Parts: sequence; structure tokens; C-alpha cells
Amino acid sequence: MDDLQKLLKATTVEFNGNIDFEGVRLLLKDINKQLGKKLRISCLSFSGFFEAHQEGLGEPYVDKIRGSMSYIEGEEMGVSVFHLIRSERDEVLGHFSGLRFEPTVGYRLDEIDPTERELYAQVKVAVDNIFLKEGMQVKM
Repeated sequence: MDDLQKLLKATTVEFNGNIDFEGVRLLLKDINKQLGKKLRISCLSFSGFFEAHQEGLGEPYVDKIRGSMSYIEGEEMGVSVFHLIRSERDEVLGHFSGLRFEPTVGYRLDEIDPTERELYAQVKVAVDNIFLKEGMQVKM
């Protein structure tokens, strides 16, 4: 496995299933609950649209979600920006199939701060636990 593959594997959480915007919101809330005071999640931006017409409101469509996570371990703090990975399947338009952390461009995995790498690992474990609780499993 080359450096890029190692980095992608460490920074990516693939969901075994696709979740919509509300599912993402609940997932982030559950991740925060599992990691407790060690974690703070902020959603920096999201974009999408919804329609309003005579028949009422259309189904909202969220295109992008980006945020940041801060993880405190003892005296150290790891911070990473993340984005949600769009589902590539047409039948689940507006859904997300995973989460990817965005480390500093050009860094190899071994150059990323150890506390930030611990953040990636803890979020993967939390997401795995959440999906198992729901009867689903996360690919890691």
C-alpha cells in the first residue's frame, strides 16, 4: 500500500448504507455523545436547495456538508476539517456514503499530528458503534 492509499484509508469512514441530511445530523450528534467532552464538532457550511410550489414544499436536497472536529487528549488537541462523501448511486440522490477528514495538503500519514490521527481513529470507532447499534456496519 503506497502513502496515498494509507492516508485515504486513515482519513475515510465509509458508511455501509447511505444517509440523508437528517441522518448526518443525527450521526454527528451521536459521535459527539460517544466521545463526550473530548470532542467538539462544528458544521462550517452546507449547500443545497429546496423547492416551493403550489403543491407545497419539495424534498430538500443537500449537496455539500463541511465541518471541523476538535479532539482533546490530555494536554494535546487535534483539529481536522472534514467533508461528507456524496453517494454515487443515482437512486439515493442527496445522500452521503461516508466522511473524509482533510489533513494538511502534502502531508504523509506519519507527518500528521498524532492527536489528529487519534481523532480519525476515535471517530471511526464511534461511527462503527453507531451503525452496529442500528443494525448496519461501517467499512473501515
